[in-house]
Amino acid sequence: MKLVFKGESWSYAKKGEFVEAANQEFSMNTPGFTQRDWLALMENASQTGDFAKGKEHAEGVFFAIAGLISPTSMDPLAIKAREAARNLPPPADIGSAMLWVTVREFLHEHFPKQS
Repeated sequence: MKLVFKGESWSYAKKGEFVEAANQEFSMNTPGFTQRDWLALMENASQTGDFAKGKEHAEGVFFAIAGLISPTSMDPLAIKAREAARNLPPPADIGSAMLWVTVREFLHEHFPKQS
């Protein structure tokens, strides 16, 4: 909230309203779906093997698109994205390359015959 939505000065009530609005969007307005339900789903999901990798990929894509990855970062995903960006057609940048690297890797892993 703080970095993207400038919410550092928001009151606790405003922050809660923001989280509840996001929760409603994620629940697709399903009646009775609460923040507690969402947290329970996240707790269960975090115990699966692919969760940490997916979280790392999602964070990488977010930070790359937001321009928050240093051009000299030695993070393995950042290195792969920089290499991919050099080989993608213009106007590819590290954000689109990071998306390409992470999604393509997932597709090759889970759907090898189709990709």
